[in-house]
Amino acid sequence: MTSIPILDGSNHGQWSLRMEIRLRSRDLLEVCEKGISEDATPSAINKWKKAYYNSIDIIPARINEKVSTEVLNEETGGNAYLLWLNITNNYASNHSVSRGRIWMELKQFFFYDNLQNSIGYCEK
Repeated sequence: MTSIPILDGSNHGQWSLRMEIRLRSRDLLEVCEKGISEDATPSAINKWKKAYYNSIDIIPARINEKVSTEVLNEETGGNAYLLWLNITNNYASNHSVSRGRIWMELKQFFFYDNLQNSIGYCEK
């Protein structure tokens, strides 16, 4: 676990990359990114629960006290999906790669792939 840095808020990009690798290698990432299917079999539910509790054990161990007070609460402390979402919402936008990705998505939405037309649209 020492290869994963402690999340301090400024290092979300590196932290999330390494945490995703760790969780994926243990088949735990999926429970952090989405819930279980409504039509899951009892066997799949048991497998999901095991992964769920293992992931909720791993993630908080690599978060510093400041971040912990911001992202852990009654709701997220027992919910891997909500914890992962809370961390992402609080810290991903601070990372330059994330800002670039957000800008590209916004640009596609707003500029309609043509900056001049978008400027004309705004001037109306």
